[in-house]
Amino acid sequence: MATVPLVHDDVTEGVLGFVNFGDRPWSIEEINALQAIASLIMQLQARIDAEERLHHSAFHDSLTGVANRRALLAELDSRSQGAADHTTALVFLDFDHFKTVNDAFGHTAGDRLLVATADRLRTTIRPGDLVARAMGDEFVVLLAAPIDYLEAFAVAERIRELVALPVETDGHAINRTVSIGIALGEVGRVTGEELLVQADTALHSAKARGRNQIVFFDDELRDVTHERHDMERLLGSAIEDNRLELHYQPELDLRTGRLLALEALMRWRHP
Repeated sequence: MATVPLVHDDVTEGVLGFVNFGDRPWSIEEINALQAIASLIMQLQARIDAEERLHHSAFHDSLTGVANRRALLAELDSRSQGAADHTTALVFLDFDHFKTVNDAFGHTAGDRLLVATADRLRTTIRPGDLVARAMGDEFVVLLAAPIDYLEAFAVAERIRELVALPVETDGHAINRTVSIGIALGEVGRVTGEELLVQADTALHSAKARGRNQIVFFDDELRDVTHERHDMERLLGSAIEDNRLELHYQPELDLRTGRLLALEALMRWRHP
């Protein structure tokens, strides 16, 4: 029997064994051939390992290790094409005043807070849920279907309480509240991108309501969003068609009548 070590980067990771039936010893040429086979096997394994690392880095956040935005969008698309009559939910959370952590304690402390948050989110999700870092200090938890409003709110409340707990770093206890937006959609009737936009809209509404809030995307928010989009579209057309008028509004001292300043205003005369 001949054995050839499987070596990668000067580390022996295994042994390749060959059995020779008969009394004839292995020739030098055969031993060299066996070593070449072992070398090819390790080159193939190294390539497989490199591809796995590349695939992992393509779909995972390098800082926290959770899924990244690319993986989230792929999972959203996959679930939106699943069986209908099931409701899925997307929980979008963003730290309140996260910038002050970086300003006061440095970016390393901010990164540690993000890593701790990702670890905590992993502990609170259910089987089938997905945790992803959308960007910056934004995280998304995609809840597995079927789920209803009460279940989604219970998960979001649990997340809000867990994330708000202090994180110890360099002798400092750092904690920040989070604002959360939730969107629910029926599988097969709403795309993943639409669900993400809806949850983001609800998140901004939670910020506007004073932060540290949980807000669901509903018909009222949908109407507000449509009105804003219509206004932006119409205003863009008004700018292109030169329908904005420049006016100057004086600021006067009422005691003396003296002109203090002028405000330049653009007025839009909508037809």
